[in-house]
Amino acid sequence: MKKKLLSIVLLTAGIFTLTGCQSNSQSSQNKQNQSYTTIMDKAQNAADKHDFQAAEAYYQSASAVKSSDKKANAYQRQAHDLKRAEMFMQKYHFADAKNSLNSAKKVENGSSDLTKFANKQLKIVKTVLKKRDDFHAKLEQIDQANDQNNYQSAYQQTVQLVKDDTFHQKYYGDLYQQAVEILLSSSQNLPGKNNNSNSNPSNQQTNNNPKNSDTANVTGAPGETDVVKNKTANGKAITDSDIQKARQELSAQGIQEKAASDSDIIRAIQKAAAAGRTKVTPNDIDS
Repeated sequence: MKKKLLSIVLLTAGIFTLTGCQSNSQSSQNKQNQSYTTIMDKAQNAADKHDFQAAEAYYQSASAVKSSDKKANAYQRQAHDLKRAEMFMQKYHFADAKNSLNSAKKVENGSSDLTKFANKQLKIVKTVLKKRDDFHAKLEQIDQANDQNNYQSAYQQTVQLVKDDTFHQKYYGDLYQQAVEILLSSSQNLPGKNNNSNSNPSNQQTNNNPKNSDTANVTGAPGETDVVKNKTANGKAITDSDIQKARQELSAQGIQEKAASDSDIIRAIQKAAAAGRTKVTPNDIDS
């Protein structure tokens, strides 16, 4: 009887032990699933905001929680490619951006949302690449005219180029900067421009002030002779508050900004933006 009772006790203990292990295993699995779901939600939120660096990190964490999960691994690769594409576009390396976007959309088991975004960006990049080729060709023609001392032609062609609204978009900031430099160079060498009146400061100011040169016709606004027609920088409208801020920045740097017209300030803002800066410097206004 005692042996039988002992057997029953041992059997019961074994059942409770097995049940406890199964319960602990189930609890661990539930926690893992909850953690995975939370991380994937955070990754999705980051991806929705186009913060692909954060999204990639979250997807990588989700993969660590569930190493066998194909979805997290695929999404991570897509986020990585989209992050690289964004980096390349910021550096004007659009051919590399195109390759990264193609890679993102071809990931097997990838996110439909990320694939859709990659396709959308690809359309933009293809358009930008074509426009950049067109702008490059125009700049080469202008450079050739400059090299041949045909400054009037170089100036006029550059003026037409910078009047193109598309040229002010962020995708062409490096090319816009080249155009500004060519414009400044060619305008100083226009026929009839007196570049030897350096002995008289008043004459020098008259000759070098954009208001009194042919560069006044580049842009336009009522009430000024050097008005700016296209009041944008990197595709964004330049507001009155932007002009006031630029004046304050110049004043803080010792520049008598009150002598500069709003058009002078706008051009300075555009030049700073083309150089990748948000702050205007004396060099921008002096040019």
